[in-house]
Amino acid sequence: MRYALFLGCTAPVRAQNYELATRHLLEFLGIETMDLDFICCGYPVEAASEEAAILMAARNLALAEKNGADILTICSACFGNLSKANHLLKNNDSLRDAANSKLETFGLRFDRVVKVKHLLEVLASEIGPDNLRTKIKRPLKGTKLAAYYGCHYLKPSVYLDHKENPESPSSLDRLIELTGAESVPFEGSRKCCGGALLGIEQDLALAMSNEVLKGVRRSAADAIVTMCPFCGIMFDTCQSEIEEHFGKRYEIPVLYLPQLIGLSMGLEKGKLGFQLNRVSVDKFLERIE
Repeated sequence: MRYALFLGCTAPVRAQNYELATRHLLEFLGIETMDLDFICCGYPVEAASEEAAILMAARNLALAEKNGADILTICSACFGNLSKANHLLKNNDSLRDAANSKLETFGLRFDRVVKVKHLLEVLASEIGPDNLRTKIKRPLKGTKLAAYYGCHYLKPSVYLDHKENPESPSSLDRLIELTGAESVPFEGSRKCCGGALLGIEQDLALAMSNEVLKGVRRSAADAIVTMCPFCGIMFDTCQSEIEEHFGKRYEIPVLYLPQLIGLSMGLEKGKLGFQLNRVSVDKFLERIE
């Protein structure tokens, strides 16, 4: 397997642990990746100009196409916007022609062959549970984990190629249980983390994440597992601020999906970026040991 790795804007700056764990896990699994001269996926400008957002995404799609690789994303917002643009460009001749007339400036062309995959989808479907199961060296039995899918990996489903049920997803839960841990349901699991509002309505964004954290705490989960860097920022980076703002004490570790899978496969914790997690994972890791 060979993919063009699309990191997006957030992970390399604010969720380096996610990037480190992803690269280390993919290398361990024998998945070849390439780093291309990608730009922003376009999601942040969509509300102001859908045309600009689609054109930005088109440039990324065409660049991957030129290099003969499908795109592998680790950010759910990037996944959603690239998937939407890919769908629209493939099915709208006039939109595709307009985009290609501008892509000529960069020596690029969109010809409807590239696919957009999320890391979760690649692990759960492309590599598959049977292959992953053979590499589990440290089963996480006795561990309870809360699966948090977020918004953009699931909706709007009309633009997405994976077969996930947007109202009742299961792939992340299955991967959690593949490690030997128990995936526990919790109240608020389908609520938005509020990350998209953090820069304009901080109090509201923190309140939205607080609702999710309350549900996780009531479920008695040992940690949250997510696969979106902004969800990770809300629950991990902002957790202490949420605790202070609402007078709560959560101390809930937040694991990115490749950190969890890599941990169960016995990969080196430092190379999985655990030292960069904001909420301490020491007690969680000690319990695993």
